[in-house]
Amino acid sequence: EAQALEDKQDLNKDLQDFVQEERQVTSGLADDMRVLGGECQSLAESFQKHQSATEQRLAHEAAALSAQLSVGNASLTALLAQHGQTQQLALETRAREITGEIVKVSD
Repeated sequence: EAQALEDKQDLNKDLQDFVQEERQVTSGLADDMRVLGGECQSLAESFQKHQSATEQRLAHEAAALSAQLSVGNASLTALLAQHGQTQQLALETRAREITGEIVKVSD
């Protein structure tokens, strides 16, 4: 009977030790989960900041490229107009030359 009582007390002590160890492990896991949650939140915030900065940079680059394209387009339009005028002057000059030659031949 004394042995049974001692065995029961040992089992109760082992159970209490096990419960205490389980609480410590559970508490440690809960702490780890809180830390991981905070790290995930921090990573998400960093990602959002990086994404926002990238989007802003791309928007600025797109605006700069659009401006360059507009300048290039205006320059090309001016060159084409100048070329057209030059061609027109060349045609008029050649027409006068031909008219002059016709007049000489007619005389």
